[in-house]
Amino acid sequence: MHEKKGFLKVYLILMVIFAILQFTDSILGLFNIENPFVIILSVLVLLFFIFNVIAWPLMYRYGAEKHVYLLPILYISSYLFLFVSSLVLIIAQVKVAYAWVILTALSVVFAMGLLGYALYLFKIVDFSEED
Repeated sequence: MHEKKGFLKVYLILMVIFAILQFTDSILGLFNIENPFVIILSVLVLLFFIFNVIAWPLMYRYGAEKHVYLLPILYISSYLFLFVSSLVLIIAQVKVAYAWVILTALSVVFAMGLLGYALYLFKIVDFSEED
């Protein structure tokens, strides 16, 4: 059980970090502030997406509580939604500013939701080693 709890704790810490990074990047985008780390951040977010795809079945394998499964599903869903929406806007060559602002605002909302749920899980999951 210690292995399960260790994995879950690391996962939640990473989720908090990435939610804060996504939130910060989105806020910078809303205010048209150039982010010098955008390429590095994009690669890290893609790697974290892949990690979430792998983490989801691992959580099942380790027998994590049912409400914990929701976090990787939320991350994967929000990532795919934002990616596909951005791709559609790029392919359609949408230059209307409000379309991009709405998408960026949704990114802020998703990041805050992920951060809030990860912090909530930190609060309710028992990480004590008494199993």
